[in-house]
Amino acid sequence: METYTIPIDIGDIRNLIKQAGDPCVSIYLDLASTDNPTQQNPLRLKNLLRQATRLLQSRGMSKDEIDGMLSDLYELMEDRKMMQDAGLGLALFASPGYCARFELVDCPMEQLSVNSMFMIRPLLELMAEDQPFHILAVSLGEPRLFEADRHSVRQLDLGNKLETVREQRIEGERAGMQQHGGSGEGTDSSRHFGHGEEDRNREKAISAYLKELGGIVDGLLAGSNDPLLLAGEESVVSELRPRLKHANLHEQVIDGNPRDRTPEQLQASGLQILESKLSESRMAALEEIRSRQAIDGKAVADDLQEIMDAARSGAVDTLYITVDCRLFGGTKGLSEELRTTYAGADLANLAAMWTIEKGGKVIMSTAAELGEGIQMLAGLRY
Repeated sequence: METYTIPIDIGDIRNLIKQAGDPCVSIYLDLASTDNPTQQNPLRLKNLLRQATRLLQSRGMSKDEIDGMLSDLYELMEDRKMMQDAGLGLALFASPGYCARFELVDCPMEQLSVNSMFMIRPLLELMAEDQPFHILAVSLGEPRLFEADRHSVRQLDLGNKLETVREQRIEGERAGMQQHGGSGEGTDSSRHFGHGEEDRNREKAISAYLKELGGIVDGLLAGSNDPLLLAGEESVVSELRPRLKHANLHEQVIDGNPRDRTPEQLQASGLQILESKLSESRMAALEEIRSRQAIDGKAVADDLQEIMDAARSGAVDTLYITVDCRLFGGTKGLSEELRTTYAGADLANLAAMWTIEKGGKVIMSTAAELGEGIQMLAGLRY
């Protein structure tokens, strides 16, 4: 059985689509909604597998064929440790000769699908909500680095190197104090000179401290493209920002003294910033598509038949779907071939599957972003 854990990316879903045979079983299981998950979750999975068995029998499959197809999923019921460690939910998929599980950080709506394709739409919705990110709470005394997502936040260890740069900063301040004259006694001119030396020494120590902090954080986040948000007073953040080389350093700052905020408060502020930015990015992409439409008239499709044809042929670059989209195979205005071949099928799921399979992107959007009455919109390659 193939296993996918967070963060799930579009490549994982593309691989799932490529492995799909006929029939396809898709199961979404909420692992956090029971009082006794250790006992009840295996029973709930067992009930869903029994339903899947009956549906597969109705499609003409033999007992041996069904047992071979679902055997790995039945074995999961006995794996209590996996059920405990899998997160808040599971997405399970099986077709002849193939089986996969996705461990989720959100609670999916429990559902079962037995069809000619996998039900991937819930995965796409969970992906849209599940953006991991990091927060660097910057202070001169005790900086903190957090790894967070919508559901959790945890502090990462910055290592012992910071003790060295803290000592450097303290020694710098002490050097300034010595220039100042220790107890503060002396002439006005000597005190004035001392303050200047103290300020310069302190600035050098702080600069060294922030440079070292930037290097430590870059090392810890090497290879990650998850957003990094800075939290702190602008004077300190502006000094640190040029010293960070992270590829996805967010421009907006969680302002204020981070010492006054709990990890959960920093997480909530980070989510608010990222969600606002994500919505802005989606709107900007949609505006670009619509501006192209105004020029050539062919860059965007909002007609359902046109979207389905374009997705199947690989002409969709980006497919936008509202989270509450409800379009099925029997919808009026579709070709006879679509209505008969995919009668009752979730057309948004089908269009998403075709789009991803052909190398396109799928973005879960809101009704306000797409416009009144529009449930799907396609940005076309040609």
